[in-house]
Amino acid sequence: MNQKIKIKKKFHSIIILVIVFAVYLTLSNAAINEKQMIYADGHNLYVSHRLAQGLKLYEDVQALYGPAFYLIGAGLMNLGLTFAGLKVFMLSISVASGIFIFLITKKSFNNVGAALLATAIYMFTPLHYGMAPVFHPDSIAILFCLVTLYLILVKNNLFYIIAAIFATTAVFTKILAIPLVCAIMVYFLINKIKSGLFYIIPFFLIIIPLIVYITTFANSNDNTKIALDLLLKDTDFPGPILRDIGWIEGSLIIIGIIGLLAYTKEVKTYSVLLIVSLSTVLVFATILTPGVGAHEFNWVEPFVAIFAAYAIFQVRNNLRVKQWKIGKMISILFVSLIFIQSAIFI
Repeated sequence: MNQKIKIKKKFHSIIILVIVFAVYLTLSNAAINEKQMIYADGHNLYVSHRLAQGLKLYEDVQALYGPAFYLIGAGLMNLGLTFAGLKVFMLSISVASGIFIFLITKKSFNNVGAALLATAIYMFTPLHYGMAPVFHPDSIAILFCLVTLYLILVKNNLFYIIAAIFATTAVFTKILAIPLVCAIMVYFLINKIKSGLFYIIPFFLIIIPLIVYITTFANSNDNTKIALDLLLKDTDFPGPILRDIGWIEGSLIIIGIIGLLAYTKEVKTYSVLLIVSLSTVLVFATILTPGVGAHEFNWVEPFVAIFAAYAIFQVRNNLRVKQWKIGKMISILFVSLIFIQSAIFI
């Protein structure tokens, strides 16, 4: 009997996920429009196209982001994907990220309802929703980071090795992945988990030779150095960006912080989800670099969505006064605030 109930719940979860993704893709269909292309789209497409023609990265074509991103783009173009095709590919990356948000939340909290809610929230957060169809490295690197985190949560030595491969790929897609993948190492070190060496050693065995190899061809490619100099020496005032993000996703952020604090109080040890979530603050700090906008908050959004869902279900399950299900009412209010604010700006 219990087995039938579990199968039924699993089936219902799959149906809800399919509906969420179907609505998301239907609404995102409007983004597949070449007239909406901006300079960043054009530059990314140009570099990928030149690589597809046989030119060599760094030797013949200079790149702003990691080599993995442009190699993926060149591979897709060799398969015949056009601008619209690349947009469809990026939407599939977005859906894949949503699936891993579901898996990570379920694995962390053992709550299918929270996992479904976290996925729904993430898919329709305004910054993610706006950036997802764009052929840009952030979405791809974030997916690789989410895959890495989920594999770590499984707690299997073989999966740790696979996670290291995804982690290095994330770094070579966009350098901003470094705080997240290194936070996993911090988790292993803080909790003295020896099996973490199955992640740490392969990571460095892969990344160090590749960095040495790339730098032999990329002596004139100093984009990373320029960005670091701007961040450390000539920072930008983040006030307007923080204000804009507050207007766009303020309610989600507040509820997510509540969930983060509640989770911190609940867990007795430093969890990998907690440490990785906090590391995204370092990524978001790049808004201090002149020219970097609010879109970098999309690195934080997956974890804000996860902890917002956690907060909502904690309130729903724990806050009851006599016969009045106050917790249920407040949780409905929280969900309404998140989706109303997202709908306005989407």
